[in-house]
Amino acid sequence: WWVFHQGAPCPEAPFVPALPDAVVVRQAGCTRLGWLSLVSPGEGPVFVAPACFFHPVSLESLEERSVAAGARCEATLPEPPAADCGRDLAAASSQAGDAFCAHPEAKEGRAYFCRYPPRFYAEPRICNTYAQFCPFDTLHTATPAQVEAAVVNVDHGTFYSYARSCEADTVWIFKVFVHWCPHCQQLMPKFFKLGLALQLAGNTRIRLGAVNCAVEADLCRKEGFHGHPLLHVVYGGKDRGVREALTHLNGLKDQYLRSVLSANTVPGEEYFLNEFLGALPSEFGVEAGIVDQALETPPKLCPNVTELRPSGALPAVGEGFVEWEVDFTPWRRWSDALFMVRHSFTEWLVPHGHDGRLRAFSFEQIWGLHKWVSLLGTNLPELMGLRPVLSELTRFLGATLAEAQRAAGEHAMCLEAWQAASRRVLDRVNEVGQANLSVASTCGSDTCRLWSLFHV
Repeated sequence: WWVFHQGAPCPEAPFVPALPDAVVVRQAGCTRLGWLSLVSPGEGPVFVAPACFFHPVSLESLEERSVAAGARCEATLPEPPAADCGRDLAAASSQAGDAFCAHPEAKEGRAYFCRYPPRFYAEPRICNTYAQFCPFDTLHTATPAQVEAAVVNVDHGTFYSYARSCEADTVWIFKVFVHWCPHCQQLMPKFFKLGLALQLAGNTRIRLGAVNCAVEADLCRKEGFHGHPLLHVVYGGKDRGVREALTHLNGLKDQYLRSVLSANTVPGEEYFLNEFLGALPSEFGVEAGIVDQALETPPKLCPNVTELRPSGALPAVGEGFVEWEVDFTPWRRWSDALFMVRHSFTEWLVPHGHDGRLRAFSFEQIWGLHKWVSLLGTNLPELMGLRPVLSELTRFLGATLAEAQRAAGEHAMCLEAWQAASRRVLDRVNEVGQANLSVASTCGSDTCRLWSLFHV
């Protein structure tokens, strides 16, 4: 049975028992209450636990303290640039598009979806499998300038200069995306078709833009773009009809969407796009036929992009495994799992910003990081060679949690501190991948790779 030694100092013990966290608070700061031993009948104490009891600190209190302390991390967030209305928009779009596709994860099938104009129109193998990615009639009749201007690739400079200042009377509709997101990929051709249709109609009152959050992470966190794909509308003019259309758009969101998405931001679905364009005043020149034609589903569209693909098809998009995957060795699956480990560290494990801190992890978020890293460190195959660095990172996160729980703790972990601490894991991932797992991916999407990670 357990014996609680109230008020006694904690003894030193060479053996640390695996006590459940629900029983013993291992790290805290407040008043010390005592220590614990396990006694077996007739044998005396079996071992003592060097972990002591403390008065508990509520999770809400810890979260509030860490969020407040996170203010010091925000000083590193770049301020929006001053408006530069003389900026060449076409050149800026091309430059931003090149930066989007220079992202390290814009490889293989994902490389077709990193920028506008979409790259998949030049890849006939995709068209042979997925009709929605085939070239369309007006693509061949439009001028190169119209094709390039259909959807503007937007970096933070363009976003704050043109959309917020220089073209305040223009309605800007932004698609917020990342290139590995299957839903973003499915929306891409329809959004481009709409932009090109507006260009061909001579519409100068509406612009379509695209923000790749994989590259413009600071912009997306600052603007509260949580999730992908999203549609975000910016309008700084005084037209009452546009304001009413924005009110209509925001009214389409349910209570949950209003709580997680900022004003004028909605999920990246055709329904919201169609509703907003249909609510705009007639002087903005949006004809219903243009919208319907751009958003229509091609008649040859594969009804299920997650199904097994036929042999010889290009595995560039979709969720499913190819049907000849039975010939793949476990090393192929390990390669996909390793890719997803790196991907989660570089793209997913960032402050989510719901607490107003864009560059600081709250206590609860650090707790989540600790769980994820610990899960990887204790379950990935030992032969993969990542356990030592993951264990080291787990200890770092545990010490960070302990520091945040101390009585005077106003501790915050800035994004830069996390990136520095996780650098060794990423370096080790690259070493292992180049030395042992340099084989082609078997997956057509990151959803597939994530499942591979869960099953190794």
